[in-house]
Amino acid sequence: MVRSLVHEMRSVLTSAKIGAEVLIGPRADDAAYRRGYAEMIAEQTGRVVRLLEDFSELARPIPPETPPGEEIADLNVALDAAGRELSGLASHLEQEMDLSPSPAAALIGGHQGRVTQALRGLLEYFLVASPCGTRVEAAIEVTNSEAEAITVSLSRHSPPGSGAAEQVLDWSRISPAAARRIVEQHGGWLETAEGEDDPHLVVSFPRARAAGVSSLSAPTMAEADYAAQPGMAVQL
Repeated sequence: MVRSLVHEMRSVLTSAKIGAEVLIGPRADDAAYRRGYAEMIAEQTGRVVRLLEDFSELARPIPPETPPGEEIADLNVALDAAGRELSGLASHLEQEMDLSPSPAAALIGGHQGRVTQALRGLLEYFLVASPCGTRVEAAIEVTNSEAEAITVSLSRHSPPGSGAAEQVLDWSRISPAAARRIVEQHGGWLETAEGEDDPHLVVSFPRARAAGVSSLSAPTMAEADYAAQPGMAVQL
């Protein structure tokens, strides 16, 4: 885990260092050029902060439990907050985000901040692991008022010939690993969906009830068949 953090931090900080060197170089007099690199440094700094937050989540010796019914989180609010935080990064990477909240209430038992962190981590990984011109989509689905689970479907649609369909979701990366831990701590689970040009990830959370949270139990990792342990990967 520490090795993964060092690797990812080195990559992000190298980009920021290059931007800083450009800003003190001969082309710094060009206002548009200067603005572009200043924005790049700002986005890379934001990535450092998010990486450290996710690493802190993974470094917890015993992840905190979420007592049923004590807190309620809104997935629509979480998705909106994650999208707002990542909008600058998506623009810098020349990616597009298409986020679709549910028209119905999407309430689950859990901590709003940590649920937002989980969705943000998965969205950010889809953005940084995809080629330029990719459209990343996330949609919250509440099938009906009696449904036991609320799902968040994440998918990407990359330019033809980019090879993105052969890429894998690497659970050794800090952000997706932290997101998975948070989801599972909230009684949720993750699955890969088949039959798509760009297969996508489905995140499910037990739905909050008026008297607490549904007792729906999440499948085991083997049953979900989406990954084994950190360091292994599944087809995206």
